[in-house]
Amino acid sequence: MTGTVGNSMSVTPLDPASPNTPGRATTVSQVNPADVGHTFSAPGLGNLNVPIPGHARVSFTIETGAAGTFDWNCFDPCGSGPDGTSGPMVTPGYMQGTITVA
Repeated sequence: MTGTVGNSMSVTPLDPASPNTPGRATTVSQVNPADVGHTFSAPGLGNLNVPIPGHARVSFTIETGAAGTFDWNCFDPCGSGPDGTSGPMVTPGYMQGTITVA
């Protein structure tokens, strides 16, 4: 994980059968690669790259440094197709988009 304040994030586990009853949040500075379901990556925001574990809510803080519009992507192959890089991975608004900082 890079680009977050303190290189950390808060991870709250969610039970898919009961997502409105979250588990206990913990602060982490790394995630086991086998647990990553998505990433939230914005290279223009200080190389922001946050691994998102499956079945979890993640919170983090960043310092942007400047106003602007920045691209973000999920770089974990979570889409369709034989290599996981089709469908949602290439559909704006799903696994890619923009962040506007005022």
